[in-house]
Amino acid sequence: MRRRLLLFSVDALGLESWHMDKNGIVRVAAFAPGEDAAFATWLAGRRRGEACRMVVNLADESFEVEDLPRVRGADRRALHARRLGAWFPRPAFAHAHLIGAAGAGLERVLFSGLNRPEQLEPWREAVLAAGLRLERIVPAAQLIAGLIPPLASPPGHQLLVVFTRAGMRICEVHGKTLHFSRLVGQCTLANARRSTQWTDEIALTRSYILARGRISADTPLAVTVVAPADALAPPPAAPAPPDPAPPPIHFISPARITTLRASDENGAPLADGEFGAALLHGLSRAPAALGWTLESVTGTGLPRLARHRAALLASALVLTGLALGARPWWPPGQRPRDAAATPPPPDLPQGTSPPLLADKDVASPAAPRPEAAAAMPRRIDGILRRPDGRDFIWLDGSLVELERTSLTLVPTPVLSLAPQAAPHLRLHPGDYWPPAGPGPASPAEAPGPGPIRIHARHGEPR
Repeated sequence: MRRRLLLFSVDALGLESWHMDKNGIVRVAAFAPGEDAAFATWLAGRRRGEACRMVVNLADESFEVEDLPRVRGADRRALHARRLGAWFPRPAFAHAHLIGAAGAGLERVLFSGLNRPEQLEPWREAVLAAGLRLERIVPAAQLIAGLIPPLASPPGHQLLVVFTRAGMRICEVHGKTLHFSRLVGQCTLANARRSTQWTDEIALTRSYILARGRISADTPLAVTVVAPADALAPPPAAPAPPDPAPPPIHFISPARITTLRASDENGAPLADGEFGAALLHGLSRAPAALGWTLESVTGTGLPRLARHRAALLASALVLTGLALGARPWWPPGQRPRDAAATPPPPDLPQGTSPPLLADKDVASPAAPRPEAAAAMPRRIDGILRRPDGRDFIWLDGSLVELERTSLTLVPTPVLSLAPQAAPHLRLHPGDYWPPAGPGPASPAEAPGPGPIRIHARHGEPR
């Protein structure tokens, strides 16, 4: 590396500060959650303008895939910006990435980002307040997808599994393109040494990915674990022949990713087998396309000329709106005549205004009717049937046991769900539950003219 960078790693356990030297990666400070004030005090001793980068390894991260019309240039950027705003509360901490074609005139786009950037904000604000130059913030999953050598893992779709101090992260990648990622906080490297829970979590993630229907159910989806094989509890034995055998698990040593060693403030080596050193090494060499820059987060990335033109355009729109709003606008045929030009009726004394007549053609507005708030629909991503007889469904990326919902499983050749209140309705992966409520009722037709009655008197109609 040509220049020395100050590196930060943020996870559920807090923030760690690192720098690289000839001996490897050395931790220089560590702060627990809520110690952002102490972190700000520590940053006060750093040089202003010092370059730094940050890697984020948080569990509250979403990955959504949509098939959108194939457009280019400004239209594509505007479309992606609208979809990011629909998926994430803070689109600045999200990213849209094209992952392939999806049919005639369509392209498949992955939207990924943080659901709760509030966990990151105190650390980021402290860095900016100290005057450091934060070049970019990169999610850990994006770094993992680009760090694995092509010859170290099988080709095609696969699951990459790494262990960090915050837990085990599972990434679905195709080549070097990330499609999905999940962090299992309770499954650390120490836990994986004495328990096979790590294999259960990999199988659960694989079932979820296949249930989404984005790839074929017979896709091998091999598993590559970046850890020494002897550092983990051995996987359970393969099941009997009638049951499908799980895909094989390949192990590669973290030394094939980077030879740098991570040590604490006293020079003692950190846990062997963890992927933290490789993540930090990848962060120091991350290309500009990864992560979020300071401009994308703060919204100050427009050049000065573009900001000046945008301000002029906004001012022109405001003035135009004021000019249009100052003019009274009336529906066709209802523009009132000048009262001074209309003489009073002859039977009224001079200077007396005529009585105001109600407009029979304009009905008074109806009183608004209160409507019950509808439940927010949630997408059914997949159905999972476990060997122990328990059934689960994925709702918006969350695994929910079927017994806790108002849905029942319909044992048909193609699994579907039926609401208990509407047993004849069938829901499949990709549908939403509860479904969106019906739209507003169509307005009733205006009553026609009444019947014409003719009364005859002495043979003459009246």
